[in-house]
Amino acid sequence: MLTKDKSLLWACLLVLLCCAPFAAAQEKEESKKTVQRPSSPTGKEPTDDIVRVNTRVVFIDALVKDKKKDTPVRNLTRDNFTVLDDGQVRELTYFSAGSETRRPRMLMLVLDFFGGDGRAFHDKEIVAGLASVLAKLPPEDEVAIATTWLGRDTSPCSPVEQVSPDFPPLQVLQDFTRDRGKIISSLEAVPDLVTKYNQKSVELRDAPHIYENAASGIPCAAAALRRAVAERLNSQAVMIVATDDLVYFPFNARDEMIRSALETGITINLLRIRTSFFTGLLAGAVKKGAGYRKVPGTIDVVADAAQQTGGGMARVGSVKKYVQEFEKLIGNLTSRYTLGFTIEDNEQNTNRLHKLEIRVKANDERGKERKVVVSARNGYYLPNK
Repeated sequence: MLTKDKSLLWACLLVLLCCAPFAAAQEKEESKKTVQRPSSPTGKEPTDDIVRVNTRVVFIDALVKDKKKDTPVRNLTRDNFTVLDDGQVRELTYFSAGSETRRPRMLMLVLDFFGGDGRAFHDKEIVAGLASVLAKLPPEDEVAIATTWLGRDTSPCSPVEQVSPDFPPLQVLQDFTRDRGKIISSLEAVPDLVTKYNQKSVELRDAPHIYENAASGIPCAAAALRRAVAERLNSQAVMIVATDDLVYFPFNARDEMIRSALETGITINLLRIRTSFFTGLLAGAVKKGAGYRKVPGTIDVVADAAQQTGGGMARVGSVKKYVQEFEKLIGNLTSRYTLGFTIEDNEQNTNRLHKLEIRVKANDERGKERKVVVSARNGYYLPNK
């Protein structure tokens, strides 16, 4: 019996010796499969790793209008659009229309107090009308209100030396917000602010030499919008400039404003009151007397920027129609199509302007090909990786 028990004991030992290396090998193999994560400082179980993919997309906001009716064309699909990049067709990887799922809008309304002394903003009813139009924007859209005046010709964001610092080239009355109540409050302060700036304009009429060193402050507003865009990369950036100003606009400021708008996808729009014939003659005489020959004025530059960035232009015949034209501009913004194509990894940034062309082919209700006008930015700079 003892011999039998001893034999059984030896058999068990033999089994254990044979299985031990196999068990060790299995544990070693499992350790290879298991990734040891660092302990969380909060004591909570760490979440799974997030894989981030850096995808570069060029977005284009396009307004399609019926050429005959001058009204937005809606209900178009991705198949109606062809995007040419330096003459080559790009495959659309992003498409949205109107109120469909889209990028939230960030809209900066710039009220220029110089030129016609901001005459459209004296009337509290007009200002209230502007506020009511902005209140109708989708709730996810952000709005900012800014005013511009004179800046230094060599540095548009710096006040002219002979002018009080109480009259800066740029005032942000309300930074970007979704709170429509704050927008209304900031606009309600505009009429009194206009009166203050008009009084200063009257004083400067006795010192015309000041204009030799002065220029439009609008480039400063464009720079502020560009900085805001960097913090909201997934937003559609829009600037509406309300002006009837003919003051000098430096060439370098013009070029920088348009280039940066094309780089960041900002759409610039112009809302202006028609300047009288005599005002145009007077402005030309002042520019000529100050030595500014063949130089751009504010309206000319903003109109050019609107055309190159795909924005709209509204020419108001009278102050009474101001709100009506403003509402039309806003309506065109909400009727736009957002197109996008992906930049491949092997496409390097050469810091040059790529020419864009948007073609639209669509039929009307009777099945005939529609004649349309497309407003979209005419180029882009390749985004960095």
